[in-house]
Amino acid sequence: MTISRKEAKRIIESHISATLEQYIKIEKIISSDEASHSLPNIYNLKEPIDDCWIAYLKFPIRYSVGFQSSTVIIISKKTGEVIYSGSAYDEA
Repeated sequence: MTISRKEAKRIIESHISATLEQYIKIEKIISSDEASHSLPNIYNLKEPIDDCWIAYLKFPIRYSVGFQSSTVIIISKKTGEVIYSGSAYDEA
């Protein structure tokens, strides 16, 4: 079974409401082949990044302080599990 983008969005929204502040929004959800810039630089993921959905989060302006990394949630396309939530380490 493969998790669709729509299902991934529902999982991510649930994760955000359960673990993060509710006013954080999803900017975009992409697969690795849709990336227009470098992919998150995260080591030791349970699955290859090619087998995941990558959600970029958008924070209110008051949380944006200068130059900083993107915040992502990474979902397994196979299981729907949140396998990573945090910095994309893409400040470069």
